[in-house]
Amino acid sequence: MDGMWLAVTAVLVAPRVGLVLAGLALAAHGIWDVVHYRRNEVVPRSLAEFCVLLDVPLGVGFLVLAAVAGH
Repeated sequence: MDGMWLAVTAVLVAPRVGLVLAGLALAAHGIWDVVHYRRNEVVPRSLAEFCVLLDVPLGVGFLVLAAVAGH
């Protein structure tokens, strides 16, 4: 439920702020998947591994894009 409010907020705020929120959320989700991977709980390790490899670079990419986006 909290993620839904973050998503709505990211859409309603200025584009750069939305990129930062989305980037932080994706990177945090990737870190959370590392916890699942190490514990071997909640989801299969292969799914946690895939999410880490998808979410962290995508989140960092959003943050970089927000940092270099034109004013």
